[in-house]
Amino acid sequence: MGSWTSKLTRMVADLGEGDSGYDGSEDLILEPPDKAELAALLLLAPVRTRSFLGQLFGDCGGVTLPDLHTGYFIDTAEKIRRRLVENSPLEPRTLESDLGADVVCFGSDGGGGRFAFVAAADEGVWYLPVGGVFDGVFRNLQTPIVRVGRDASDFGDRLIADIEAFLDDKRGWKYLGE
Repeated sequence: MGSWTSKLTRMVADLGEGDSGYDGSEDLILEPPDKAELAALLLLAPVRTRSFLGQLFGDCGGVTLPDLHTGYFIDTAEKIRRRLVENSPLEPRTLESDLGADVVCFGSDGGGGRFAFVAAADEGVWYLPVGGVFDGVFRNLQTPIVRVGRDASDFGDRLIADIEAFLDDKRGWKYLGE
């Protein structure tokens, strides 16, 4: 496991058996997907997003943290692959502000916001708030999108900082996407 996922795995133990209010909820860091599953995802993913997805899933297979803040989730490679196959008009594939940008959503905050890698001039990991998605185009009508990392490692470090702030009960902390 990479440095951020190793630290994240240790920190999840500190979250303990907290009750998020959801039946069957458990804080988990999943093992990386097997090579065939990752290859199937990368085959379908937009070319400019493959490096990010390879980095992310080289370190972990997904994250489920329902007990942290409003909840943080990194989807499995299989779940992302299924969404790419379905090609739903409700799944963001590009941004209204940059129609040439490839977008792959890979997680959520538990409140409807999405984490996405955006391959564009200002490439990186972005938080897409609850908003309108029309025919695969994300339109941030009410709330602007927020950059939350340069790459998978930077996003992971930011997630760790959120866990530390949550465990230390830091007042006024700006969580991912806020």
